[in-house]
Amino acid sequence: LATTDTITPDDLRDHVRGTLITNQAVVPTPALKETEHDLILKTIAATNGNRSAAAKLLGMSREGLRKKMQRHGIAQ
Repeated sequence: LATTDTITPDDLRDHVRGTLITNQAVVPTPALKETEHDLILKTIAATNGNRSAAAKLLGMSREGLRKKMQRHGIAQ
């Protein structure tokens, strides 16, 4: 429980925060990776395979989308 009137991220357990913190680096949980994977696939499908449009909808560059697809093992 919180020791003050304000709850901070430090007061929450790791599974509630959704990430694990290791040496100050934030490591995405498996659920976050799966969600990102699904979002990429759905966005590409929604844009009829148009990677540039998908990247724009996702708020990233086409190159950024390409790298994320590669990390997730999504065929290009």
